Amino acid sequence: LDHETWHHGIIGIVASRITERYGRPCILVSFDEKGNNIGDGALGKGSGRSIKGMNLVNALSHCEELLVKYGGHELAAGLTVERRNLDAFKQRINDYARGCFDGEEPVVGLEADYEMLSHEVTMEQAMELYKLEPFGVSNNVPVFVMYGMTISNISSVGQGKHSKLILSKDNLVVCGMCFRKSPDELNLILGEEVDVMFNLDINEYQNNKSLQFIIKDIRPVKETLDCELEEQKLYQLIKEGDYNLSALSVEEKESIIPKRSDFAAVYNAVKKEIRLGRDTLSIRKIISLLKDYNISMRYVKLNFIISIFREMNILGVDVVDESNEIYKFSYIFVKNKADLDKSSILKKLKSASMQK
Repeated sequence: LDHETWHHGIIGIVASRITERYGRPCILVSFDEKGNNIGDGALGKGSGRSIKGMNLVNALSHCEELLVKYGGHELAAGLTVERRNLDAFKQRINDYARGCFDGEEPVVGLEADYEMLSHEVTMEQAMELYKLEPFGVSNNVPVFVMYGMTISNISSVGQGKHSKLILSKDNLVVCGMCFRKSPDELNLILGEEVDVMFNLDINEYQNNKSLQFIIKDIRPVKETLDCELEEQKLYQLIKEGDYNLSALSVEEKESIIPKRSDFAAVYNAVKKEIRLGRDTLSIRKIISLLKDYNISMRYVKLNFIISIFREMNILGVDVVDESNEIYKFSYIFVKNKADLDKSSILKKLKSASMQK
């Protein structure tokens, strides 16, 4: 991408953020924002970042007759290009990139250097790691993974832009900092078990030193993810009419098809959150809220309830993050009780459960 007004001093940082977020190689080119560098001969300064699978310097070398100069290493590089060659450069380097991945979508993920056990997280260990500095492209900061940690607290810091977690396992209790992700974006639940990828760090504040994790990635444990994936698949099958509901037992049907009391429980829980100013909720968060009222509800049933709320205009429901199933809810004033039996979704569910 290129632009006239981007400051060349920050495009490297922005390119890093884009590559980190989208998992794709990125080059940003900045032309003179003062307007003195015009015409086909105008020089653009570029900064690029790449991912495993595409050596950025090799890619630029493939385009060298279109560039004034370039340099760098496998994952980061700089370049200068004339405006007249910019379109040809874009075409050639994108063709080169596609060839690097054989036409497949690049799969980007973090790789841990070592699975760390709870008793290995010590101040001495962290201080030993500092001896490996300076870190850089050929000497990356060590990334560790720890499985099955429990979340005992989550809070926002930095005006809500970042998250601070208290994590525990066995006798270990440690603070974890997750930058550029709010608690809502993390979509995690207090008390659940998670797998954590992190850099081990020492936090120093007012002459006091403490261990902390710089969290690179965090997710629920595999058992939780597998269970949620199965529920998501089941919901889609039922929604599309590709699942035989009538073959289920009475108990199984009741765990899927919502009753009026189920609607009331979800409505009251969500409405209370709206009143408290917490109107953005995920499916996972609502299930957790219901547990606070000693109500256990399956993902499938809850998703149908939310769909029916939207269909019947009982609550305002806007999608915030479809992939993480995060919604923004709003209260809708209605004079009379909603007649849920008029819901086409509920009718379809009940009808499918009765067919033989």
